[in-house]
Amino acid sequence: MRIELFVDDPVASVAFYTGVLGFSVVGRDAEAGYTSLELEGSRVSIQSRAWLPEGHPLDRDGAPGCGVEIVLPVADVCARHAGALAAGAKVTDLVDQAWGQTDFRLQDPDGFYLRVTSE
Repeated sequence: MRIELFVDDPVASVAFYTGVLGFSVVGRDAEAGYTSLELEGSRVSIQSRAWLPEGHPLDRDGAPGCGVEIVLPVADVCARHAGALAAGAKVTDLVDQAWGQTDFRLQDPDGFYLRVTSE
């Protein structure tokens, strides 16, 4: 699965996903303000909300991502947690869940809610 996020500040979002979570840039269309990122098989694409045509369902007032949790499985959740903390992100503590996974949670610059979890 691939997720595309329409954001207010693509530069800040790309910096968050690369600097805080360790994604790599795998594609870019500077003219369209579009960047594709990848981490351990998960792909997130970032596009400016300004590129949405008028009346598009995603072009709305309110908090982006409301009611959505983005789940990001990673091989080493402890290392990703330490990296996010080192990058200055506001993250929850690591939690060992009853279903056998360990995770932490945080929000990106546009308020999208992420759960980073062990595989």
